Amino acid sequence: MEAPNREYIKNLWERQPNETSKQYTAFCIYRDAGPERSISEVADKWSNSGATSRLNEWSKKNHWVERATDYDEYIDTIKRFKNEEAIIEMSERHARESQLFQDKAIERLKSLEISELKPQDLIKYYDIAVKIERLSRGVPTENIKREEVKEVNDYVITPEKLKKPEVRDAANKFITTIANSQSSTHGVSTDSK
Repeated sequence: MEAPNREYIKNLWERQPNETSKQYTAFCIYRDAGPERSISEVADKWSNSGATSRLNEWSKKNHWVERATDYDEYIDTIKRFKNEEAIIEMSERHARESQLFQDKAIERLKSLEISELKPQDLIKYYDIAVKIERLSRGVPTENIKREEVKEVNDYVITPEKLKKPEVRDAANKFITTIANSQSSTHGVSTDSK
């Protein structure tokens, strides 16, 4: 038996030209049963007496397997399209919300007095800002080799080290230098009012 003429039929899962309403109703039960569909499942829903042989005949005559497969592909395409739309909408929403948060953070940052911040706060903010910049440019935030860790640890400013006045002074000078160089580069004033 040859397949139905696709040029004549808009969608294979719709009612076929020579298909009776009973045949189409039975096909709809088959089609809507999903990938695990079977004629015996349709027979159970279709009539109490079974009618499996009649349903097998209709299935062959009206190409139920091919039509149901087309329908499954159609539904899968719709689901994928809707999911892609949802992902795009989510990304756009997150970007908008992120921008609002950034605007508020920058607004607050502009009103901060450097003298009000503890050195460890400045270090923390600077570290976060560097990580955000690296992420936004697609650069890894952690790229230190194991051999370098010991050497770097000698220069890490910890709360214990900040208890020493000379370390605090050096950290403040370092942070002020960075803040001044960043503000002159980006046109942000760090001068207190």
